Amino acid sequence: MARWRWIYLFTLLAICDICKAQSTQCICSSPVTSITTAFTTTTSSTSTMTSLATTTTNPTSTSLSPTTLPTTSTTTTQVTSTSSTVPTTTTAPTSTAASSTTTTSSAATTTAATSSIATTISACAQATVSIQLVQVSSDQIQVIPVAQNGPTGAQFNVTLSQGNSVVNSSATTSGSTVTFPSLLPATQYTITVKQLSCPNNADTSNNVTTAGQVIAAAVKIQNIPFTADMSNTSSPAYTSFATSFIASLIQSLPADIQALIASGQLVININSLTNGSIIVSFTIVASPSANLTVSNVSQSFTTALTNNTNYTVDPASLNFTAQNLCATANPCSVNANCTSINGVASCQCLSGFNDTSPSVPGITCVGKRK
Repeated sequence: MARWRWIYLFTLLAICDICKAQSTQCICSSPVTSITTAFTTTTSSTSTMTSLATTTTNPTSTSLSPTTLPTTSTTTTQVTSTSSTVPTTTTAPTSTAASSTTTTSSAATTTAATSSIATTISACAQATVSIQLVQVSSDQIQVIPVAQNGPTGAQFNVTLSQGNSVVNSSATTSGSTVTFPSLLPATQYTITVKQLSCPNNADTSNNVTTAGQVIAAAVKIQNIPFTADMSNTSSPAYTSFATSFIASLIQSLPADIQALIASGQLVININSLTNGSIIVSFTIVASPSANLTVSNVSQSFTTALTNNTNYTVDPASLNFTAQNLCATANPCSVNANCTSINGVASCQCLSGFNDTSPSVPGITCVGKRK
């Protein structure tokens, strides 16, 4: 019994030391209370000692008997049981697997996008576009952009400009017809096709002249003195006289000619003013459908000018001639023959060259036929 009493005292002292270390109020003179307090305040980090405390809290015995040893075994089992809950944290690998799946999916998407970009770049490297003319009249141009070796569904922007000014623009796809209406007769326009799907590729451009008849005319105005600035087409003096002259002339023309002007089928352009009083050089540009001849134009304009009350003209100075468009404003391809009859030009591709716009002959003549 003395042996077990010493074991009991040793245990009690050990538990009291634990209470002091944990800053717990222990009553070491009361074994049961001290041991119980130690049990309730000892943390999980001292679970071995707590287990020992559990085996000595039996209020029915003041000594540690061999029959209480299984309690220690039970406590050990509890600790083992507590450890068995650790596998519940194995959900982390599942999360890692999900993250891995997401990463793999993202990588696959990135790879697909990169592959698509690479395919587009490869297609653009070989992409070209040509311009096919469908119709060219005095007031309208119709074109089709034709793509070769480009990406599927390629987009294009087709622009029509006159000089430095954009007249019209339209987005389209290969093989679609683009129409530019309300144009002037016998006027040169530039058609430019930009490859929107391959923006780094060079633009394709063609100059196209609308159909028209051009009659050159000249007259001397005697009642207005010439000034030096009138020779400058950008000067206010030039602009003022040209505007006034055209307005006054139109008012004096016969009704049928005025109707052609109002409908846009006939245009009067001042080309230059020179000294001697004022010699006015101008052109009369009409649609071929107006069926004008040099003779009827000369008659109508001569009457209008000689009867005009604003200007005194020299009748001997009046001159009207059909302009040779092949010499002054050749509308044909450099690989085509040009013929000008009565102020109207016609074109025909040279032998061996391919006409890519047969409905508008001689404008786009490319590469010799093999």
